[in-house]
Amino acid sequence: MVHSTRGGVVRKLVAGALLAVFVVVYTGCYHTIVTTDLEPGTEVHEKWRPAFIAGLVPATLELEDECGEKGIARAETQYSFLNWLVGFVTLGIFTPMDVRITCARG
Repeated sequence: MVHSTRGGVVRKLVAGALLAVFVVVYTGCYHTIVTTDLEPGTEVHEKWRPAFIAGLVPATLELEDECGEKGIARAETQYSFLNWLVGFVTLGIFTPMDVRITCARG
């Protein structure tokens, strides 16, 4: 009886391709930028702001101390590869995000 390895090779290639697509798509979905017409000033950046349940409970920042009443010129959140890795290891329960806020000049 002769065993064919062609099916095993094809399965490995398909599995590898699906994993690559999953990593690219999953890590690229969580990047949001919101801008206003206000002139930019100082920036607040936190790389590991806690979020939970795959981002359904989002990361937040208390900006009253940093921005005061000037407001926000730009807000950016993203889910980096390391953030994704932590989310994967915790089964999506803890999914930290990279948050960068630019206060308005005032």
